[in-house]
Amino acid sequence: MKALGESRKLGKGTHSWSFLDKTYNLKEEDRLMEFQDKTLTCTDCGKEFTFTSGEQSFYKEKGFQNEPTRCPECRLARRRDRNTHNRREKKLYNVTCASCGQPTQVPFEPRQGRPVYCKDCFTNAQV
Repeated sequence: MKALGESRKLGKGTHSWSFLDKTYNLKEEDRLMEFQDKTLTCTDCGKEFTFTSGEQSFYKEKGFQNEPTRCPECRLARRRDRNTHNRREKKLYNVTCASCGQPTQVPFEPRQGRPVYCKDCFTNAQV
């Protein structure tokens, strides 16, 4: 594993920089711009966190213009909340298979007069 912030010259005007097992190629002018660790305050929990020079360099390389406003823990919690919020709970309906008579569940509300099949009967009917 490479050391945090290790830099190597690749060729004219470009350096390779390692951060968290990833390697980024930085232009000479970006490398020369020294970053200092900053202490920021999380807008969600109010806890102070460090915006490291490596993270600042990463943000610069990716073109991000704003500093993070949340600590890593709150960012992760927000991402998890956002991902679980978009998923709807599937409502399952209890029905009886029109072919074999077995009870089964389907993810749609059956309409009157239309046959509903269990998974096995549906698969056999398609073949």
